[in-house]
Amino acid sequence: MSIFYKEPIFRPPSEANSLLIHATLGCQYDCSFCGMYISKRFQVRPVHETLKDLDEAKKTYGENVRRIFLMDGNAFVCHPKVLNKIAVHAQKLFPNLNRISSYAHASDVLRRSPKDLKTLSDNKLNMVYLGIETGDDALINSINKKSSKSELIEAAQKLHESDIKMSGTIMLGLAGNDPKKSFQHAKETADLINKMKPKTKKPWYISALTTMLVPNTPLHEDSDFKLQDTMGILQELKTLFMFLNDDLHGLIFRSNHASNYLNLQSNDLSKNKNELLAQIDYALDHPEVLKAEWMRGL
Repeated sequence: MSIFYKEPIFRPPSEANSLLIHATLGCQYDCSFCGMYISKRFQVRPVHETLKDLDEAKKTYGENVRRIFLMDGNAFVCHPKVLNKIAVHAQKLFPNLNRISSYAHASDVLRRSPKDLKTLSDNKLNMVYLGIETGDDALINSINKKSSKSELIEAAQKLHESDIKMSGTIMLGLAGNDPKKSFQHAKETADLINKMKPKTKKPWYISALTTMLVPNTPLHEDSDFKLQDTMGILQELKTLFMFLNDDLHGLIFRSNHASNYLNLQSNDLSKNKNELLAQIDYALDHPEVLKAEWMRGL
């Protein structure tokens, strides 16, 4: 017997060294830009199968596992009793375990009670990757995200309050090459991030990706959608930063995903927002510093 994997496999860049375990297959949602799980029918795996995979991992890796990432697209949808059962079993097998994480949709978080979320955090399921994409409600609806700006803000605050680290993902260029829509997307997304700020100082994460067209997705087939050009992406990023507050303490910002043209990194945006803005301005004036098109990917 070996650990069960159903390809294609996806995980966040920061989970490169994590043990990958299926709690679900596919994703409950069908966002118009995403082709990650179109070949899989969504299902929650029987918990005993997930526990068996953990047992197999123990045979393979011993007690060395420190991080586990639960797949697939929104494994946080599993009932808290199921997630806790997985987390408790994992801790028994791997005494050095310090983090279990998963992708989540805002609704997965909102349907959980504060007590359930705190219990998950206490059991080491203490990081969630939340698909934000945009703070513009009109754009949220157009990409079939099935959430809202207010729900995303509420989900972020619930995670903060339960000590589950939130890592949110936004998508540059999601509004296409319409300047007005691009500006609105950037401005509303900045406003959303401002309102996601924890009430007490703690680390939280925002990562930026750049929209790319994926074959066989609704966005790819939409003849009215035109990708934003390189300079438009940078201008959108600059607009985002201009509308971000200066007091976003603890916010760790990254744009180091392979899809991006410009790699920005900050371990506390409240300390160096202007420095990153200067990097964007320099790139606008010196496009030769940007990543070549052939080097980009998802």
